Order: sequence, then C-alpha cells, then structure tokens
Amino acid sequence: MPNIQLPAECLHIIYCSRLAPGADYTAYADICRAARRRHLDDGVASILLFDGHRFCQWLQGERGAVAALMHQIAGDTRHAGLTTRMHAVMPFCGFAQGWRAGFVDSEGLDRFQQFNGTSPDQVLSAFGRLLAAAEIEPAMSISDAATAGAVASGAAASQCYGGNQAWPGLADTSRP
Repeated sequence: MPNIQLPAECLHIIYCSRLAPGADYTAYADICRAARRRHLDDGVASILLFDGHRFCQWLQGERGAVAALMHQIAGDTRHAGLTTRMHAVMPFCGFAQGWRAGFVDSEGLDRFQQFNGTSPDQVLSAFGRLLAAAEIEPAMSISDAATAGAVASGAAASQCYGGNQAWPGLADTSRP
C-alpha cells in the first residue's frame, strides 16, 4: 500500500452515513474502487468501514483536499443521513496513511453512532475501538495495529498527536 505524504497539520473528518434508498451493498465495491484511486491521487489518507448498510470513514490530509472530498461525499447520491462526528485540524496520525477499507459488525457501528463524546480525542478513541474490531484490507501491520489499539484505549493524543497538542474545537454538522 503506498503511503501518502501528509502535511504536519491535517484536516481530520470522521463521518457516518447510510446507503441511500434504492442503493444496495454493491455500491460499496464501486465506492472502494473510486476512493482507492482518488484519495491517493488527492493525498488524502482514509479508512472506510461498512456494515452492509452504513458507512463510517476517517479522512485526513491537506485541508483543501479533505474539504473538497467531503463536499463530494456529501453530494454523492449513494449516501444518506450523513453526520459529521469529528471535524478538527490536528497533526497527522501516521497509522492512517494510505487508503484502507473494511467491514465492521452492525453492533459496533451502532455503539459508535450512539457515542456522545465530543472532543476529537474521545471520538478517535471510539473510532479506534470500532477499527480494532473491523476486518481491514489491506491488512494492518503490527505497528499500525498497535497504534490503533492505543487510539482505542484513549491514548490517541500521545500516540498520534504528540500528547502536548491543544485540541481545537469540534464542529458537528449533519445533513438529513
């Protein structure tokens, strides 16, 4: 998997959505094919999780590229009920370099979507727990898995962000 050269400060967005009415699970394969190429070309690292009906994705990269990609995703007719769980500018998280996708069980995604944390550290910790239970492709290396485990255990600030960073405010938005 090629790595992406990310800037020191990245825009991080985690969103959830569901398949739009009339779309079926085969849309996931189409989204993966296009996203794998487009995200790498645009310098956006991402992890896309899918449970057969819903998506959850972490995007990070140069601010303009991530914002433009998020605008495209919000306008994609295969997505409905898009809700932004995290929108923050922070240093990049090395284990998320490149592009990955995988399946997650519905119960795990339910827990993530019902989670009420608002700080980026809390949201990343909850996402890390979801990620730790997912079937990811390409497979994560041992060091990537260890970092994901640290994120899940609440050590996101020290593992991904240097530990002494002040967390910027969180901007939650949603679209029906």
